[in-house]
Amino acid sequence: MKPAVTESALDGVIERLLMANGEVAAMLLDAASLEADFDRVTIARQVRHVGASGTADLVVRYWLGAACTAMLLVENKIDAGFTPDQPARYAISRDAQRASAPAIATLLLAPAVYLAGSKAGFRV
Repeated sequence: MKPAVTESALDGVIERLLMANGEVAAMLLDAASLEADFDRVTIARQVRHVGASGTADLVVRYWLGAACTAMLLVENKIDAGFTPDQPARYAISRDAQRASAPAIATLLLAPAVYLAGSKAGFRV
């Protein structure tokens, strides 16, 4: 049974929360084991992977002035099953974009029941 809340709707909630609250944006950095100073974030949704097929649900860029100080490629799993090659695609895209930000990571946001399954390749 599909949940009442879809990934797309949750992506919008996450985007608005990150844009409105710097503490939440900092918590995501911490969850990804990244450190970066920032004064604002920008978020793009459904961004094509670089060097791999598919899309990242959210690409969160952290900025200090005109410089991008960190980037997170975020996969939100709420109503879709695990895709076996998805962690590898995120890793390829992350590695292909290393020059875009001094700190870059992938991050999986999912319910505990999903995280109990296979999540190799994502930082959780």
